Amino acid sequence: LVAYRRSIRDDGADAGFYFGEAPAAAGSAKSFNENMFYLFFNMLYEGEDPDRAVDLVLRTAGQHFHVSRAYIYEAEPEDRQVLRLTHEWCDEETESLGGRLETFSIAGESAAERAARAGVYQCDDTGAPGALPRGILPRVQESGIRAFLQCGILDRGLYRGCIGFDDCVAPRIWTDEEAETLARVARIVGGYLLRIRAQERRARQDP
Repeated sequence: LVAYRRSIRDDGADAGFYFGEAPAAAGSAKSFNENMFYLFFNMLYEGEDPDRAVDLVLRTAGQHFHVSRAYIYEAEPEDRQVLRLTHEWCDEETESLGGRLETFSIAGESAAERAARAGVYQCDDTGAPGALPRGILPRVQESGIRAFLQCGILDRGLYRGCIGFDDCVAPRIWTDEEAETLARVARIVGGYLLRIRAQERRARQDP
């Protein structure tokens, strides 16, 4: 497999990556915009370990917005209909998706579900009647998700995975500012991952 899962928690050994401790204090989306996007670019494009850099970005965003979990699923190279968990950060009270939902297939999803997944897909209350399609609801319930925001990773219009942020404590109304900021974080990380995966494919092809 091209991708593999890395998981860090608030009490994990990866917490002190060499870019410095991730700030855990709460703040507004505006202050996050002003202070953190440049740092994210620096982490991703100037670091020597791509996986640890992605982990730290997820941790920083997850802590700042007080979500329970931040994660990335990427499409398998051999079967683009199968998504695999490749990166994850969880807070201390939240169970990893790795034990329950390491992989899942999107082969049976409707056109409407696929279209939603490719953009910014958010749900404020997964328990509300009719909030989610029947095909998605069991995965969400099994993972203990009460609210989520997901952003698709697209490569020239083709779906290659998603970056998500879950609240497993209670329903949550995502503000426009939160949604816009987290979507921008997802675009930064998603673009970086597409670049890394392309480099890996070229490296395997070269003699």
